[in-house]
Amino acid sequence: MDPGDHRLCTNMQSKLKRQVNASTAAASFTAEAGQSYYFRTKTQVDSGRIQLVPVDPAEAQILLANASFSTFQIKK
Repeated sequence: MDPGDHRLCTNMQSKLKRQVNASTAAASFTAEAGQSYYFRTKTQVDSGRIQLVPVDPAEAQILLANASFSTFQIKK
């Protein structure tokens, strides 16, 4: 990814519109050349809403070791 300001967003897929609206989150960050950035979703149990939160690189390595592979698409 190029250095500079970026926006990251996520939503959970659901056939129920109410769940989709409550399950969308976004975060902004400034990327620097040669750096890696890690984010994860955090669900608020009482409301079902999600957040994108940054993850410390050391913790990210532990989480990645136990995670499944996923993909993304850049929206145009």
